Amino acid sequence: MRVNSRRNFLIKGFWAVAGLLLLDSLLLERYLVQVKKFKLGNIGENKISFVQISDLHLKSFGFKHKILCSKINKLKPDFICLTGDIIEKADLLDELEKFLAALDPNIPKKAILGNWEYWGKVKLNKLLKLYRKYNCELLVNQSKILTIGEYNIAITGLDDFIAGKPDFKIAFDRLNSYHKHIVLTHCPAYFDSIAKEYGMAVLDLCLSGHTHGGQVNFFGFVPFTPGGSGSYLKGWYHEKKLYVSKGIGYSLLPFRFMARAEVAYFEMGV
Repeated sequence: MRVNSRRNFLIKGFWAVAGLLLLDSLLLERYLVQVKKFKLGNIGENKISFVQISDLHLKSFGFKHKILCSKINKLKPDFICLTGDIIEKADLLDELEKFLAALDPNIPKKAILGNWEYWGKVKLNKLLKLYRKYNCELLVNQSKILTIGEYNIAITGLDDFIAGKPDFKIAFDRLNSYHKHIVLTHCPAYFDSIAKEYGMAVLDLCLSGHTHGGQVNFFGFVPFTPGGSGSYLKGWYHEKKLYVSKGIGYSLLPFRFMARAEVAYFEMGV
């Protein structure tokens, strides 16, 4: 009798744990987007703030996206960076427009391409036009100066490392004087090329995504990371010169496990 009771207890316990893990992977980590906040440098009165949105993989504009946009608007960042894989199919521009329309139009935005914009055959001229409509500039191997108060912030946006032709030299050589330099590259592996060729002193911060934090992470064991990830998975590297976002959406597998969706909010001293 005791053996059967113990067996039943273990079986029920197993299914309870399995159910919780399934709930976590299909609902909690996929739909509850975490807003992670970071402070860089000496934060005083002279600071800038910005949000990174990466790997949205937007399939339809839903309730979670409305909540996310509301949270970002309440943070009132000086600008927003969209670091690639925002949509993955050419027929999803209408859904992207709904997302962009939900963000505060007064907040300037800078965007780059990821591999999925290429693989999904998204028409770049249409994407460029849509971004412009919502105060967002698409940067492909380009650098732009964004003036915030009395400070000039240089933002370099690079083409995708896998499907495009990133060229840091072309973008960087055209820069004028600036106070801070932020680089956007979808695949973190390209950071190694920048650091090797120019050294890390050429930038203050590099924002990447692409890895999804592994998307499936078995207590530290990550069975797969996409090409272009290099040795990077998530979070901070190189003494806070590189931040790799886990992103928001998913690709291939329709769930996340121990790789919770995120956006990052930064405050940087200038």
